[in-house]
Amino acid sequence: MFADFSRSLDSLATLQSAIDRAMREDFFGLSTTSRGTFPPVSVFRNDEELVVKAELPGVRKDDIHLEIKSDLVRLSGERRPELDAKEVSVHRRERAAGRFDRTLRLPVAVDGDRASADYVDGILTVKLPIAAAARTRKIAIV
Repeated sequence: MFADFSRSLDSLATLQSAIDRAMREDFFGLSTTSRGTFPPVSVFRNDEELVVKAELPGVRKDDIHLEIKSDLVRLSGERRPELDAKEVSVHRRERAAGRFDRTLRLPVAVDGDRASADYVDGILTVKLPIAAAARTRKIAIV
């Protein structure tokens, strides 16, 4: 009975490994890891701006590239390996290294000329003013 259970666990581990390999491949310009799309982002909106926050732990500021066009934000770059695999024996590696390239479609057009970004403690915060044409206007009725 234990042997059957052990074989089942081995089968599940093999399946998980295959899924992890498939998820690490690059589909349609979205960088993925075994835990999902990288980098994970959140997008918030108020009346004046959109705020995009991306988690980029271990990525140097100089290795991040940000492009903005109308209602698109493209975030690309590279997370470099922590150690040279030739110098150490790796027993477990769950933090992926390599290039990433992610494009987000925003819910409204933004004014890219007035956008700002900062990077603190592995969190990239991008503030995107909503384009004047996309803002809601209140019209007085006379």
